[in-house]
Amino acid sequence: MPLAGCASPDAVEQTADERPTERSSTVSAATWADGPWPFTIEKGELNCIGPADDPGVFIATDKGEMFALNPAAIRMAD
Repeated sequence: MPLAGCASPDAVEQTADERPTERSSTVSAATWADGPWPFTIEKGELNCIGPADDPGVFIATDKGEMFALNPAAIRMAD
């Protein structure tokens, strides 16, 4: 699954303390164009948090739920 909310390391804006900023984008079943919609929710905010070379990828619902989508996100959630 492509991670639309995650920019390449070269495109990530660095903060003053050299940590990358959070990147996000809204995704939904209605606008998904890469095969079948892979989630059980209708829409969410795809968030990439952490180092640009190994971001934690989460999807957040409008109900405040967050789901980890990759190993880096699972490590952050523990």
